[in-house]
Amino acid sequence: MSNQKKTSNQTPENRNNQEHKSPPAEKNTSSAKRSNQKTTNQNTNKPGRSLRQFLLEQAGKERQNLNILLSGASLFFLGIGLIFYSEHFLNSSLLQEISALIGLLFSAAGGILAAVGYICLSILRIFKFINDD
Repeated sequence: MSNQKKTSNQTPENRNNQEHKSPPAEKNTSSAKRSNQKTTNQNTNKPGRSLRQFLLEQAGKERQNLNILLSGASLFFLGIGLIFYSEHFLNSSLLQEISALIGLLFSAAGGILAAVGYICLSILRIFKFINDD
């Protein structure tokens, strides 16, 4: 009976006010996120625009590019050291060949990484200078 009294005490205006309250703020932020996603998708759908934008952003990250260059050079010299070690300090065996192969893989990966870091430091800086609008 107490439930019936509570519902009977509510006027139709109170019920309408409770039903038609404004939605929580979370829905408003989700619509803002959707509109931001739409504008981002529109910018990336242009051909050639996304690669150019990526290169310009990467050119502005000098510290990250220097870290790529230095880690690549370190990996390269680690591989060269492993090749030197396997050549001069290990006897002719399968272990010597495997360690030389690992050193060769390290050197190749380090050389590629160092080259990418160097390109990002030098050529992308020129690209950024040319495209500075």
